[in-house]
Amino acid sequence: MEAVIVYCTCPSADVAGRLARALVEERLAACVTCLPGAVSTYRWNDAITVEQEVLLMIKTSTTRHAALQARLVALHPNEVPEVLAVSAHGKCRYTLAGAIRYAQERRAFGKSIAEFGLIQHKLAEMAIRMYANESMAYRLVGHIQDSGQPLMKAGEEFAAECSFLKIFGSETLDYVVDEALQIHGGYGYHQDYPVERAYRDARINRIFEGTNEINRLLATGMLLRRIKKGTLKVDGSSTAANASKLGLFLLNAASKKYGDSIEEQQEVVAGITDVLMNAFALESATLRAKKTKKENAADMTAVFADEILENIKASAKTVLAACSEGPALRSNLSTVDALTEVEPVNSIALRRRIAGRLLQAGKYVV
Repeated sequence: MEAVIVYCTCPSADVAGRLARALVEERLAACVTCLPGAVSTYRWNDAITVEQEVLLMIKTSTTRHAALQARLVALHPNEVPEVLAVSAHGKCRYTLAGAIRYAQERRAFGKSIAEFGLIQHKLAEMAIRMYANESMAYRLVGHIQDSGQPLMKAGEEFAAECSFLKIFGSETLDYVVDEALQIHGGYGYHQDYPVERAYRDARINRIFEGTNEINRLLATGMLLRRIKKGTLKVDGSSTAANASKLGLFLLNAASKKYGDSIEEQQEVVAGITDVLMNAFALESATLRAKKTKKENAADMTAVFADEILENIKASAKTVLAACSEGPALRSNLSTVDALTEVEPVNSIALRRRIAGRLLQAGKYVV
C-alpha cells in the first residue's frame, strides 16, 4: 500500500499507541504521529482495539475513508509547523504516483502521454521539489534530535526553519497537485479520480498552522534574534552557503535602512524569508545528495540549484531596490551577482533522465 501518515492528538501515550496500532492493523496507515506523545512505526500484525478515537479530519465521515483518501491533521495548539511539511510530502508521493500511472495509461497521437517531453518535465519537476522538501525535513528533524533538548524547546530554537518547512512544504504540495491535475486534463475534475480531491484538499495547507504570509513575517524576525545572540553563522563558499550568505546580507541591508521598524516593511521581510528559505532548501538538498551519493539525488539537486538560484536572485533584487538606490544599489546588486553565480546545467536532459527513473519505478524515487 501507499504509506499514509496520520497526525492526531490523544489524551495519553497509551491511547495514542492503541490508536496507532489499530490504524496500522486495519492497513489504513504506515506511521502515526501523536502529539503530545511518541512517534512510532508499527508492523501490520500489531493488532489492538481502539479505545478512544480523537481525530480531526478535513472532509470525511469515517476514519477509514479519511485515511485512505487523504492525510489527517490534528490542530494541536503546540504543534510545530514541520509536521505539516512531512504530511504534505506524503500527499505529494501519493499524488505523483497517481499522475505517473495515469500518464502511462493515457494514450494520445498513437502513444502514451508519458513519452511526451512536457509531461516528463512536469513529473520530474514535481519530484525535484518533493526531494528538496523531504531533504529539508530530514535535516531539521536531525537538528532537533541532535540538540539534546525537549521537543518543544528545540522547536523554539529552530522556529525559523520550522516556518521554512511549513511554507515550502505546503507550496510544494500545491504545485504537485496542480501539475498532476493538468496531466489528467478534464478527468482531473471528476471525483472518480483521486487527484480531484487532492487538488481540493491541498489549498488549506497554506492557511492553517499559521498562514504562509504570517510564517514569512515571523521567520525573519526569529533569525534576527539569533543573529543578535551570535547563534546564526554561515561558513563555506559553496553555492548553497553563498545563497545563505546572501540572505544574511539582505537582512543587514534592510536593518540598516529601516532599523526597528523593519517589521512594518512586510514585503521586504517576506522577500528576505524567501531567500533564506530557498537557501536552506538548496543546502539541504545538496548535503543529502553528497551523503547518499545517488545519481538521481545529484541530478535533482543540480536542476533545483539551477532554477532556485534564479528565484533567490529575483527576490534579492526586489529587496535591495527597496533598501538602497544609486551607487549603493549598484554595489549591492554586484554582490548579488557574485553570490548567485553558477554555471547553467542542461536541465532538459536532466529532467528527462529523472522522469525516466520515475516512470520505471512508477512512483517517487531518490
